[in-house]
Amino acid sequence: MLYDFCRTHGVPFRRVTKLIVASSREQVPELSAFRAAAAAYGVPDLQLLSGAEAGALEPALRCEGALLSPSTGILDSHSYMTALLADAEAHGAVLATHTRVRGGWVEPAAPSAAAQPVPYKVLEVESTWAPQEGGGG
Repeated sequence: MLYDFCRTHGVPFRRVTKLIVASSREQVPELSAFRAAAAAYGVPDLQLLSGAEAGALEPALRCEGALLSPSTGILDSHSYMTALLADAEAHGAVLATHTRVRGGWVEPAAPSAAAQPVPYKVLEVESTWAPQEGGGG
């Protein structure tokens, strides 16, 4: 999903491979727990490797085990934030910088009977901005 967003919004990115290593035997079970948590968050491609298998990929590496993450990537964070802002503004959001919120209210954007987070929309926000001493906002 992130890579699709980057592709469609012109955000430079590159997929890289990452190893998450267990440097002691005591840490090896944590790799399985990490892998399960990643799968629960939509990252199903982590592969559990032995220390020897990880060493074959990185000869200077000495470890007891590792997770291989083939979908890890890097992106241009400035371009990404700019694209997120443009997308939000295209959907009606307004970014108010240097603004101190004094009050307002929100209401659910849609009714929800499920026990899931409900999206909210801001109906009104009363704000003021006054520079602080030293030029900060």
